[in-house]
Amino acid sequence: MVGSADLYLNDEHLDQNTDIIANPKKALLTKYDVSEDIKSIEVFAAGVFTMKISIMVNGKIVLKDSLSLIDRFANIFFSKK
Repeated sequence: MVGSADLYLNDEHLDQNTDIIANPKKALLTKYDVSEDIKSIEVFAAGVFTMKISIMVNGKIVLKDSLSLIDRFANIFFSKK
């Protein structure tokens, strides 16, 4: 199995992750000091059957997909490390 997640902003490639399983407690994709206004972008992913995404810019959530009960239950098995 091969997978890839890529972070783009205005057609500029900022980060890539090729992990097979996304840990929902750790950022999947990150970029810091993007511009004067954007100090950080962090993308989190979770989901058992369907991938759910949460995006934080400067520490504030700008997009958050809702997790199902099964997704929330599965998240307890991941560590923050």
